[in-house]
This record gives sequence, C-alpha cells and structure tokens, in this order.
Amino acid sequence: MVMALLVIPQLQVTAQTSPPPDPSSDYELSFSSEPVNISPLRPQDILPSQSGTASTQGQLLVAPSFNEVISRELPQLWRMRVPTEDVPDLVAQYTITTSNENGNPFLSVTLEPLDIREVSNDPNTSTSVVEGGVRLLFGDAFKTGNAGSYQGQISVCVKRNDSGCL
Repeated sequence: MVMALLVIPQLQVTAQTSPPPDPSSDYELSFSSEPVNISPLRPQDILPSQSGTASTQGQLLVAPSFNEVISRELPQLWRMRVPTEDVPDLVAQYTITTSNENGNPFLSVTLEPLDIREVSNDPNTSTSVVEGGVRLLFGDAFKTGNAGSYQGQISVCVKRNDSGCL
C-alpha cells in the first residue's frame, strides 16, 4: 500500500505585469503605477520530479527531494532616461522591505539583478531609455506554512559604476 500526503502553500506576492512608462527627463526613474501578482506556487516549483518509482520498501520510505530555491522574475521593474554614453556603466542595486509577519516568504528572499538593457535611443538628444529588473529567489518557500498573499516593497538604486544613486 502506498500513501502520500503533500501540502503545498499557495505563495502569492505583489509584482509587475506591464512595463513602466518611458521617463520624460534624464535620470527620472519610472515604475508601473499598478500593483501586480507573481504567479502562485505550482507543484513543479517545489518538487523537481512529478513522479517516482520505488522497488523496495526502503526506497519507498525515502523522503522526496525539494527545490530549495524558487524564483520569479520581474524583468521590467523600472525605466530611466540617461545620456547614451552612461549606458555601459550603469548598475542597479535592489533592497526589499517587508512586514515581519510569521510565515512571510519575503523574510528569506534574495534579490538578483537582471541585466540592464537599452530599450530605445534618441540620437537627437543623445539619450537612451534603459530598463532593468530583478529575480526574486525565495529560500525555504515551501516551509512558509501559511497560504495567502504577502507584500514586499523593492527599492531600486541605479548608478554609474563610479557614483551614488542617480
């Protein structure tokens, strides 16, 4: 007889669905004005294999392996107009703040910057619109224990390699 019980929390967090508007002036950071949702956890996010076989009782009693990190990407989190000559030197840093409520998956999230990319270039003004985003890496998300919605606020600092935030 084979019996298994699997409980999967439905992690749902606020994120972005549409690109932010193009900024109108240099070094203006723009974000989308609408809150959005990151997709809930799916079984394949937690379990690397959806099925398995066991030919002995010992194999049957082995605990399944779990993905230790679950990721979600926000590729178009922000946009900024900058002088075209600054584009190769831009870097973005991200921080996240959240409530410390029990079970909040943002308590163990790591932010991994995505590459900054040039969206458009205006040769008349020698400016470019660039955009950037972040990958959210949730550690121990399957241990959350509380299904529901959670919110976090991401702060963005865009700078040239040799300066502070623009």
